[in-house]
Amino acid sequence: MILTAVPLVLIMVPGELVWNTGSETSAWQDSLQDLWETTSDRVPPSPNFCFLEVDLYEHGWPFPFMARSVIPDVLQPQHSFFTDSYKGISWIYSESWPFFADERIFRWWALAVDLAVGLLILGIVGGVIEWRIRWGAGRWRFRILDGFLITAVLALSLAPFAYHAHVQRLEATVFRLSLEENGVKGNSEYQGPVWLRKLVGNEFFLPSMFHIDAVTIDPSDNWREEFAQLEACPYLTEITIDHWLPLGAIPILERSRNLKHLGLPDLQIADMLRKEQSDSHEPFHAEHIVRLETLKVTSISVNGIGYKARHIRQIAELSAIRTIWLSNTLVSGDELESLRGDYSHVKFIVNSNYNQEEPILWTDPRIDVPLKLPTAP
Repeated sequence: MILTAVPLVLIMVPGELVWNTGSETSAWQDSLQDLWETTSDRVPPSPNFCFLEVDLYEHGWPFPFMARSVIPDVLQPQHSFFTDSYKGISWIYSESWPFFADERIFRWWALAVDLAVGLLILGIVGGVIEWRIRWGAGRWRFRILDGFLITAVLALSLAPFAYHAHVQRLEATVFRLSLEENGVKGNSEYQGPVWLRKLVGNEFFLPSMFHIDAVTIDPSDNWREEFAQLEACPYLTEITIDHWLPLGAIPILERSRNLKHLGLPDLQIADMLRKEQSDSHEPFHAEHIVRLETLKVTSISVNGIGYKARHIRQIAELSAIRTIWLSNTLVSGDELESLRGDYSHVKFIVNSNYNQEEPILWTDPRIDVPLKLPTAP
C-alpha cells in the first residue's frame, strides 16, 4: 500500500508550471488567465531592470483541483531536496509543492474526485494483494499463474511506449520535411499520459512520447504531397497556412480527425500570389469560407488586411467555431463589438491591429516591389 501511495502522492500533490493555455479556451483556462493577471498587478518593481514573470502552478490528477500563482524572487534560488544530479525533476523542488502562494484558486469538486480516484486505486491494489494471500499462494510463494500475471502487467505497461515509438516512425517523413529547405515546419509536444509525466517529474525524460501537434505550411507547387504527409500525424491539432491555401487541400485537411485550430493566410496576399494559377492551384478566397464547415475546427486565426468585418462574420457563423484570433486585420473597434454582440458563443481575441490612419510598408520575400497597404474605407 505504501509503494502505491507514494507514487500517487507524487502525481496528485506537486504542481506543474502552466506555460500557456493553448488556442482553445475553457472555464478553467479563463480562471488561470484571471489568476495570472490578478497576481501580475501585484508584481513589485524589481532592481537592476530585471523583469519578474508570475509563475502559475497547477495541482491535481485526473482533474486539476488547485492553481496557485507565485511571484518569484530572482535573488532566491530554487531549493531542491536532492543534489544537482537530479536537476529537472519537478517534484524535488519545494516550489512545486503547495506550501506557499501569492494567490490560489480551488475547485472543490475536482479535489473530491481526485481523492476518490486515489482511494479507489489503493483499494484495488490492497484487495488484489489480500485476495492473492488468502487464495492459498502465501505471502512469498510464487506460482506459474503469478508469472503470467506479472508478464501481463509488464506487457500492458510497455504497450504505450511501443505505440508511441510506432507513431514516431510514421511521423519521420514530416520531421524530415521540417529539416529540409521547404515550406513545412513541425512542432512537437508531449502526448503521453499526464500521470506518467507527473510521476517522472519532467516530460523531456520521455522523448518517445513527443509527437507533432502543430504544423506551419507555406505551400509550394508540390502542395498535394506536403498536405498528404499530415495524415501520418495522429496528434496534429493545429495547422497554420502561410501566404496561400490551395482550395484542393481542404478535402485533405478533413482527414485530420483531431484538427482543432486552423490559421488562415491573408486573403489579399493569396490573391496576389496565385492570381493566374490553373484550377488545380486555385487559392482559397473569401467566398470559400463556408467550405471550412467540413473541417469542424473550433478555433481559427486570421492574419492580414485582407480580412474585414464581413469575413470575420462568415467565420463566426461556422457551427463548430468557438474562438477567433485576429491579427493585423481591418476590423474596427465598433465592428468588433458588434460581432461580439451578435455571436456571444464565440470568443474574439485580438492580437494586434494595423493603425488604419497610417498605412505601413510591407514587403514579401517572393515579390520584388514593396506593397503599400491601403487604409480602411
